[in-house]
Amino acid sequence: MRTDEWYNFRSVPGPEVIVLAMLDETTYEGGTMGPDHAIAWAQEYDGGRSFYTAGGHTIESYSEPVFRDHIATGILWAAGSGSDS
Repeated sequence: MRTDEWYNFRSVPGPEVIVLAMLDETTYEGGTMGPDHAIAWAQEYDGGRSFYTAGGHTIESYSEPVFRDHIATGILWAAGSGSDS
Protein backbone atom coordinates (compact mmCIF):
# COMPACT_ATOMS: atom_id res chain seq x y z
CA MET A 1 0.00 0.00 0.00
CA ARG A 2 1.28 3.48 -0.83
CA THR A 3 0.09 7.05 -1.06
CA ASP A 4 0.76 9.14 -4.16
CA GLU A 5 -0.92 11.55 -6.55
CA TRP A 6 -2.40 9.47 -9.37
CA TYR A 7 -3.14 11.01 -12.74
CA ASN A 8 -5.95 10.21 -15.12
CA PHE A 9 -4.43 10.45 -18.60
CA ARG A 10 -6.30 11.42 -21.77
CA SER A 11 -5.71 7.94 -23.17
CA VAL A 12 -3.94 4.71 -22.36
CA PRO A 13 -0.42 4.33 -23.76
CA GLY A 14 -0.32 2.77 -27.22
CA PRO A 15 1.09 -0.57 -28.33
CA GLU A 16 4.52 0.98 -28.92
CA VAL A 17 5.22 1.15 -25.18
CA ILE A 18 6.05 -1.50 -22.61
CA VAL A 19 3.76 -0.97 -19.62
CA LEU A 20 5.70 -1.45 -16.39
CA ALA A 21 3.03 -0.74 -13.76
CA MET A 22 -0.76 -0.38 -13.60
CA LEU A 23 -3.16 1.00 -10.99
CA ASP A 24 -6.07 -0.93 -9.55
CA GLU A 25 -8.75 1.77 -9.57
CA THR A 26 -10.85 -0.16 -7.08
CA THR A 27 -8.28 0.74 -4.39
CA TYR A 28 -8.73 4.53 -4.51
CA GLU A 29 -11.24 7.22 -5.47
CA GLY A 30 -11.11 9.32 -8.63
CA GLY A 31 -9.84 6.87 -11.23
CA THR A 32 -11.43 7.27 -14.68
CA MET A 33 -9.30 5.07 -16.92
CA GLY A 34 -10.60 1.63 -15.99
CA PRO A 35 -8.57 -1.59 -15.93
CA ASP A 36 -5.88 -0.28 -18.32
CA HIS A 37 -4.64 2.53 -16.05
CA ALA A 38 -0.91 2.46 -16.75
CA ILE A 39 1.31 4.55 -14.45
CA ALA A 40 4.77 3.60 -15.69
CA TRP A 41 6.02 2.69 -19.13
CA ALA A 42 9.08 2.62 -21.36
CA GLN A 43 9.69 2.70 -25.09
CA GLU A 44 12.32 2.85 -27.76
CA TYR A 45 11.75 5.82 -30.03
CA ASP A 46 13.66 7.26 -32.99
CA GLY A 47 16.94 5.66 -31.94
CA GLY A 48 16.57 6.55 -28.26
CA ARG A 49 14.71 5.38 -25.19
CA SER A 50 12.21 6.98 -22.84
CA PHE A 51 11.00 6.00 -19.38
CA TYR A 52 7.98 7.52 -17.64
CA THR A 53 6.62 7.02 -14.15
CA ALA A 54 3.67 8.76 -12.53
CA GLY A 55 4.91 7.87 -9.05
CA GLY A 56 7.12 9.86 -6.75
CA HIS A 57 4.98 12.78 -5.62
CA THR A 58 5.53 12.09 -1.94
CA ILE A 59 8.81 12.16 -0.02
CA GLU A 60 7.89 8.79 1.45
CA SER A 61 8.12 7.21 -2.01
CA TYR A 62 11.88 7.65 -1.97
CA SER A 63 12.27 5.71 1.28
CA GLU A 64 10.78 2.61 -0.42
CA PRO A 65 13.53 0.35 -1.85
CA VAL A 66 11.19 -1.00 -4.54
CA PHE A 67 10.33 2.51 -5.76
CA ARG A 68 13.98 3.61 -5.73
CA ASP A 69 14.87 0.51 -7.76
CA HIS A 70 12.04 1.33 -10.21
CA ILE A 71 13.46 4.83 -10.74
CA ALA A 72 17.10 3.72 -10.97
CA THR A 73 16.38 0.86 -13.36
CA GLY A 74 14.28 3.12 -15.59
CA ILE A 75 16.96 5.81 -15.75
CA LEU A 76 19.72 3.29 -16.47
CA TRP A 77 17.65 1.59 -19.18
CA ALA A 78 16.78 4.93 -20.85
CA ALA A 79 20.46 5.91 -20.75
CA GLY A 80 21.40 2.64 -22.45
CA SER A 81 23.17 1.34 -19.36
CA GLY A 82 20.56 -1.20 -18.27
CA SER A 83 21.12 -4.93 -18.20
CA ASP A 84 19.36 -5.43 -21.56
CA SER A 85 20.99 -2.54 -23.44
